[in-house]
Amino acid sequence: MGKQQIKVDGKVLDKIASSEIMTESEKLSFMKYVGYMTNSEQKELVEII
Repeated sequence: MGKQQIKVDGKVLDKIASSEIMTESEKLSFMKYVGYMTNSEQKELVEII
């Protein structure tokens, strides 16, 4: 199995980083899941956040 590159939209990173509800450790844990989302799922997440 080859290496898989994880791409996260900058808008998603900004939204998560600016969250005042999540703690820093929660933000890092959440990023693990976001890394496996498709681009369309990430765009939908930005709209929700």
